[in-house]
Amino acid sequence: MTQEEFELLTSTEARDLIRKNISSDPLKFALSYKSAHLPVNSISTQLKYLQRARLKLPSYYQALCIIPPLSYEQSSSEAAAALKDYSGNICLDLTAGLGVDSFYFSKKFNKVTSLELSPVLANITRYNFKLLGATNVELINQAAEAFLADYKGEKFDLIFVDPARRDDTKNRVFLFEDCSPDLYEILPVTAQLCRKLVVKASPLFDNTEAWRRFANLSNLAVVSVDNECKEILLEFDFENPKSVQSDVILLNRKGKEQRFIFEKDHPIIDLTPVTTFSGYLLEPDVAFYKSRTCNQLLNKYFGFLAASSDQEDGFYYTDMDQLDEFPGRVFRIIETLDYQPKTLKKTLKQKGVTKANITKRNFPVSVDEIRKILNIADGGGTYLFFTKTTEGKYKVIITEKRT
Repeated sequence: MTQEEFELLTSTEARDLIRKNISSDPLKFALSYKSAHLPVNSISTQLKYLQRARLKLPSYYQALCIIPPLSYEQSSSEAAAALKDYSGNICLDLTAGLGVDSFYFSKKFNKVTSLELSPVLANITRYNFKLLGATNVELINQAAEAFLADYKGEKFDLIFVDPARRDDTKNRVFLFEDCSPDLYEILPVTAQLCRKLVVKASPLFDNTEAWRRFANLSNLAVVSVDNECKEILLEFDFENPKSVQSDVILLNRKGKEQRFIFEKDHPIIDLTPVTTFSGYLLEPDVAFYKSRTCNQLLNKYFGFLAASSDQEDGFYYTDMDQLDEFPGRVFRIIETLDYQPKTLKKTLKQKGVTKANITKRNFPVSVDEIRKILNIADGGGTYLFFTKTTEGKYKVIITEKRT
C-alpha cells in the first residue's frame, strides 16, 4: 500500500463507503461502484480483509481499521496476542507491523513504545491505534537496531520482538540469524535495557533447538489457538537469570484461555502402557506434542485420570469421565481392531460407515493412503485413530466424539 492510497482510504468519503458496504461482496462492489477520485479497487480490498479480520482481528474489524494485505497475513491473531500475559510500566515492541501485539500490551502497560521500519506502515498503524483507542502507544518510524543503540532512558519492563521472517526475495525463513532484526546481535544490547525480553518465533521452530541455542533462556512458551500452534515465545528474564527454566503452554480453546507450566528439571514419569483400549481416547492439544510435555500434562494436571499411553507422543486412554477441563480432544472408544485392511474395510461396511475422520500417530501409513485402502471419504461422526502400541502392534481405534 502506498502513502497516497492510505491517505485516500482515510478520507471521509472512503470511510463512509467502507462502513456502508462492510457486508457487501468485495468483488461485486469493485465491479459495480464507479468513482473518478476514490481508489475503488483499494476499497474493495479493504472490504475483503476487514471481512477476514472479523474472527482473527475483531477489534480491528469493529473499528474499521486500515488493513494492508501482507501485514494482515503476517500479524498475530488477537486470540494469540491476548495470551501474552505480561504487564508493567513501560514496554518496547521492536517490530510493530500491524500493531496487534502492541495493542494488547497497551492494555497492561502504562506506556508502549512501538517501532516500525516502513514509513507507510508506521503511518497506517499509528492511525489504527487512534481508531482502537490505544492512546498510550507511541509509534516510531525507526529501525530496531538504531533505536536500541541510541536509547538512554528508563529500563523497559519488557522488550518484545517478532523478527521479520522473510528474506530479500520474500521467501520465508525460520532461523534467527536470517531474520530482521538478528536476535544474536540485539540480545546483548537488550539485556542492558530491559528486565525481560520476549522473542516470537515461527511455530515451525524446534523447541529442543531453542533450548540448545540459548543457555540463558528462562521460559519457552507454545501458543495454540483452537488446537493450532500459532507461535513460539522465547522468554529471557535478565533480572532473575537463575530462575527455574520452564516449558509453558498458552491455550485459547473456543475462547477459553488456559496456562500450563512444566519445570525443565522436573522428572518425567512414564505413564502405564495401555493394555485394554476402553473408555476414552485423549488427544492433548497440539501444543503439548510440540513441546513434548504430554506425559507431564497427564501426570501433573490430570493424574486423577490414571491415564495410560500406547507410545511416547501417541494417544492416551482413561476410563475416568472427569474430562470437561481436559485441554484437548476427547473421544468415546467404540471398538478396537488389529490393523488388517480387509477386515477393517468389512467391519466399516457392516457398520454403515462411508465417511470417517482419520488421525494417526506412530503409524507407517499416511492418512491419504489409508483412505485409498479403505475407500472411505472424509467427514461424518466416526473418528478412526491409527497407532502402534508399545509392543509394536498396529491398532485401529473406532471412536465417536464425547458429548
